[in-house]
Amino acid sequence: MKTTQSGKPIAPIHHTLQRCWLLWLIHRLIIYPVVVSVVGGGVWWLGMVWQGFAMLPALLFTKAIWQGNSPYALLWASMVMLMYLGAVGVFLLMRFYEQAHLAITGMLAVEFLVVLGINVLLFVLLKRLPPMHKRGT
Repeated sequence: MKTTQSGKPIAPIHHTLQRCWLLWLIHRLIIYPVVVSVVGGGVWWLGMVWQGFAMLPALLFTKAIWQGNSPYALLWASMVMLMYLGAVGVFLLMRFYEQAHLAITGMLAVEFLVVLGINVLLFVLLKRLPPMHKRGT
């Protein structure tokens, strides 16, 4: 098991990050559009296409998240995920105040918690990886 210089393991955090990332991708690309189409009466596959376009910046970081060894890529992924966290938080509050259907508000709340978890795990993983200026040795 990979450990840092301080003896803290990296692998459990990385595996949890991978699981959260996969859960978020499945939730955002498949589950959320299907629930919205059932509740709101839309076309589910168009929702999936739209979510795919909206998630394109995050999808570009999937390889970096899956490997989990490049501090530079993980730092950029963390910044992008902070933007997604803010956007999901705003949409959650909007849907809450407009009294949207409970299923839609609940799905956004779940997504907010998962994206918050991804951000926390990225922060912990970045703290445990070796410093960026010592990567060459």
